[in-house]
Amino acid sequence: MGSKLILPIFLFIALLIGGSYYYVCKIKGVCIQSSATIDSSRSDSSTIDKLELSPLSFRFNSAEPLMGLDFDNMRDNLLNKLGDSDTLIIYGKYFKGEENGEQLGMDRALNVHSLFVDNFDPNRLIVRSVEDDMTSIDRYAQLEAIQFNVATASSDLASSDNKSSAMSDNDESFTSDGTESLVEKFEGKAIIHFPPGSITKIMNSDVQDFVVELVEQLNSDPDLKVYVEGHSDNNGDVETNYQLGRKRAWVVKKMIWDEGVDPMRVITSSKGEKEPLKSNETEEGRAYNRRVEVVVK
Repeated sequence: MGSKLILPIFLFIALLIGGSYYYVCKIKGVCIQSSATIDSSRSDSSTIDKLELSPLSFRFNSAEPLMGLDFDNMRDNLLNKLGDSDTLIIYGKYFKGEENGEQLGMDRALNVHSLFVDNFDPNRLIVRSVEDDMTSIDRYAQLEAIQFNVATASSDLASSDNKSSAMSDNDESFTSDGTESLVEKFEGKAIIHFPPGSITKIMNSDVQDFVVELVEQLNSDPDLKVYVEGHSDNNGDVETNYQLGRKRAWVVKKMIWDEGVDPMRVITSSKGEKEPLKSNETEEGRAYNRRVEVVVK
């Protein structure tokens, strides 16, 4: 008799467990996942929902800003509070365990700087890198890795770390000799030449037409990505020129995503002064070397 009860009891337990799982997971939406599943879903940037993003955040070990739907309002409200002679300091934070700590913080600040220059005088923006060793972070969460501070006209900025001057262009002069158009195409690349003032938008009919053509190409194939590489001439020191190349790449990146392209499809990098197209011994050569190279693949 006892053996005949085993099967009904087993079926009853199975139904109880199955019913509990269905109610908790399917109806209440609270499922237990393995750590591997969680890691995979959290690390996939394509699943990011802008509705769930704070106005401005970052992923662990990443300098690419994540902008929520309220970013524009946050930026505009911040800038509207500044006086006519105030300076905005952008601190890029880096956390314990992140790679290339101090440089990562600076990269974050530089990238946010690029989001502000169309709306504010770039001469009144300063970037700095700062370590946050007090905050315990979840590497899969959004990181609040930017801090803003306002320096009034009476504030002493002279004691700023030298790194805070990284956004000042070196004294490159620009000539159009040999570069009749700001955009040239050859060997599978498009090259955008840069005059001084490279942290602001450069836009003429050549650049505008190129951006429109590029966006159409991206819209036609969702698997394509854009690789944007910034360069400089050899005026100034190596680190300054590396940062100058980064700024130029970000100017072009922002032109592209302003047209509705997912910024995750636009990958930026900098070579600084290391890969000149022509000799830096002449002004014509330096003009060619101040550039951004764009490749779609």
